[in-house]
Amino acid sequence: DWVYVPGGGRNLYALGINSSKNTELRSWSMDTHKWTTIKDLGKIVTGPTGYGATYAAKGNAFYASENGSGNILKIATDGSSATMVADGPSSSSNDGARCI
Repeated sequence: DWVYVPGGGRNLYALGINSSKNTELRSWSMDTHKWTTIKDLGKIVTGPTGYGATYAAKGNAFYASENGSGNILKIATDGSSATMVADGPSSSSNDGARCI
């Protein structure tokens, strides 16, 4: 999933898994229609399988649920912080939406 974050410019944000199995913060430009990796966040969850639901938050951040572990992370759109904030249920896939 990807998320629009108010204050985050003309970008959509997402988390992805790279070939090293690290989590990457990525943005999709609504102007250029291209993905950019903002930051390699490292191994912030054990055995990531993919990120499902994402939700915008205040303060240029968003929440993301990692499907395999159920870990819910709060991510700053500039990549300055990525914090596990809750244990959720694991899922083969999930979706979500939120308006702020």
